[in-house]
Amino acid sequence: MDTARIISIIIAILSAFWLWTDQGYEPLIVCLASISTIAGISFISNKKIRYKYTNGNISSHQKKDELIIKFKDDIELYEYITERITKAKTILDLTFGSGDSHVNVASRDAFLKYRKAIEKTCKEKENLSYHEIMSFPPRDHFEWIEPLINSKLYNYRLHCYIFNEKIDITPVGFMIIDSSELILVLYNSSSYTLSINAHRLLIKHPDIVNLFAEYFNSIWIEAIPLLEGKRVNIEILKKIQQACNK
Repeated sequence: MDTARIISIIIAILSAFWLWTDQGYEPLIVCLASISTIAGISFISNKKIRYKYTNGNISSHQKKDELIIKFKDDIELYEYITERITKAKTILDLTFGSGDSHVNVASRDAFLKYRKAIEKTCKEKENLSYHEIMSFPPRDHFEWIEPLINSKLYNYRLHCYIFNEKIDITPVGFMIIDSSELILVLYNSSSYTLSINAHRLLIKHPDIVNLFAEYFNSIWIEAIPLLEGKRVNIEILKKIQQACNK
């Protein structure tokens, strides 16, 4: 996969998300213009983005000049995220779309370890700042964040988007770690179980990382605060429970 294909996929995801959340066209145009600028600079300067497909422990395959790395499967992806959470200082985490079971038990177990690592690390590391945006329903999403709500961690903040009916949309997920790494998952189906050929990317290109950070901050402002440290928005929590139980 070359730079042009990576950028075209990112454009498609940003376009779909902004139209889906009805945020208007201005943010979308800004996103597209920014990405086009990045692409132009990369091609004009003939700066190649090296692309690496991993086979085993991703840490052993990283090199300074590898700006895009592909995880081989969900397990490798979640194991890497779990490890990075324990060492990170700032994390921006976005989960949108339909909830569903994972491809297999091993994938599900790896995912749950990542979710548990959030709570555990926030309890143990005072200097960790974790911001998460999530859509509701599905019910799965509520189950994922319920332990965090009960723990009332002061360094974990959660904003949300609530929809009154189930929307079948290709899931969108990305995470930014310490403003230097973008973990981007590109699903090819509204069902996780059908997304066997999903692209799971680790991107270290600073311009793309910064673009997604700006994008996250924009939708963070528009999202509804649910959990701000130890303060839980009870009214919004009830609306989420109602929406997930329909």
